[in-house]
Amino acid sequence: MPQIAKKDSFGWKSLYSLFNSLDQKDRDSWCIETKGCCKELDESFLSEECKKGATGYCSFLVQHSLSTLEKLLDQLPLEHLPLKRTPQDRKEADKINIDDNNHQEKQTDDENDDTINTNVPMNYGPCLWFFFGRGTVDGRPEHTDSVSQDATWHYQLSGNKTWTIRPTLELMQSSSVFENWPLDKDGNGGLACEVQCHQGDVLVVNTRLWWHKTTIAQDSSCSPSVSYARDVYFTTLPENCQTSSFVNVDGMYAPRDIPNVGTIIFTEANMPSAEMHRSIDPNCQVVALEDGSGAVVSLKPIKAGEFLHVSHSSDEENEDDDDDDDDDDQADDYGPVDIDNDQDEYHENDENEDEDQEE
Repeated sequence: MPQIAKKDSFGWKSLYSLFNSLDQKDRDSWCIETKGCCKELDESFLSEECKKGATGYCSFLVQHSLSTLEKLLDQLPLEHLPLKRTPQDRKEADKINIDDNNHQEKQTDDENDDTINTNVPMNYGPCLWFFFGRGTVDGRPEHTDSVSQDATWHYQLSGNKTWTIRPTLELMQSSSVFENWPLDKDGNGGLACEVQCHQGDVLVVNTRLWWHKTTIAQDSSCSPSVSYARDVYFTTLPENCQTSSFVNVDGMYAPRDIPNVGTIIFTEANMPSAEMHRSIDPNCQVVALEDGSGAVVSLKPIKAGEFLHVSHSSDEENEDDDDDDDDDDQADDYGPVDIDNDQDEYHENDENEDEDQEE
């Protein structure tokens, strides 16, 4: 979606000073999106003075620094999602813009502006996301996010980013648009689309309904790939949205498919430092091996890019006597677990979490 940006607006070269002006909670949201090539990255990666050839992909949030966020939103090239105004919208707007004193239509600043539709109810989540990359870097493997918003719109502030997206089964079942779309073996969209975002472009996507992955590549201008994003609700905000805090937490995801139930994902000896995420619908569990050591094994097939989740521990749940019932239910769901010793199926990553949100 092409845009008209504000003149003399916020640019990527201001990111370093912005980050250092944030309060500690926001600075603690610093997240390395891709591990391996950029383990030692810190906020100096944002600076114009960053050493030549540095490669990596990172993100941070602005949400707790309220006065800074308010000023920043006013300085951004694009603060609100632009939507095309229809003729009916203009008629409705004209009815509103009547001066009660002389019954003559008021002249408004946006009288000839066909880009902003003020009649569409729109609410934003409480934070602003920034994504920053240098060099040629792949983001996470293809995945979906567990998010509640209707969409997220991403403004490409600098450089470029390529999104590869394909519809989920849920999305395909909800719209006749996908009636003739090729399917994969799981019923999801089997045909992927590439969306190339360049400076000034806007991408609107519901990352829960679209499988997606991203790639950045250094362009001829040598500018970094920088984008910012806002979560949008086309209805009223969920009750806990404005009070909840969005955080970056360590997580682990599978870099490739784990097709078999009972696969040893890692053992106690090579367990990574990142904390396992908890879920009411876990895809792996902790077991004791014959030698008495512990291991984490798959409870169901796990797709590449999917984060690893174990069940809530007893002290995280209500203190009742349902543990045995839970174990029985889990056994009924998955059947007996046969150990398949196939390790190194995990990858650590910093996960942007609403519930789970990642590019």
